[in-house]
Amino acid sequence: MSNMFYGEEINIAAVHRASELKGKITVLFAMGIVGVFLENIPMLVYGGVLISMGKVCDSYKTAGLCMLVSSVLSIVSTFIFEEDSAGSLILTIPAAVLSLIAIYGEIQGHAEILTGIDDENANKWLQLWKWMIMAYGGLIGSMVLIVILLPVGAIVAVAASIALVVTAVMKIKYLYDMDNTLKKLLT
Repeated sequence: MSNMFYGEEINIAAVHRASELKGKITVLFAMGIVGVFLENIPMLVYGGVLISMGKVCDSYKTAGLCMLVSSVLSIVSTFIFEEDSAGSLILTIPAAVLSLIAIYGEIQGHAEILTGIDDENANKWLQLWKWMIMAYGGLIGSMVLIVILLPVGAIVAVAASIALVVTAVMKIKYLYDMDNTLKKLLT
């Protein structure tokens, strides 16, 4: 069945499907706009979603709580210690530790959910965690190296930063794969 919309013929079934996304697209749009100004706001929403997933797996709840607290600490640090970089470390270091715990909990949750359904993808999640830890370790190590040997530290920092971007892209890919796996399972 079709109808007219701005002079173009459209499929009513397609409109119905699109209408189901209305609220979700609005949230994504709002997170995108707010994220331009306060990068931690989208992570607050992400943490909330993880907490809601905690009904299925406890790792998600832990990850969500750590992500929320980490984001709040980062936001508070930004406002309290605008120009005092030494002072901001008081909140930034705990926020970074909580962020790592959140990432670990989320990855463990994904692996746990996929175990027994798609063991190959469950193992990919666990491997991703190892790569992320190596990248973060490289970034921390580069800070020490920069003080001792600037050129080497700078190279390590660039390599670790690239590794973090690659692992972030891999995480998005693995989420996409997991979503497809669960959709196939449930249909």
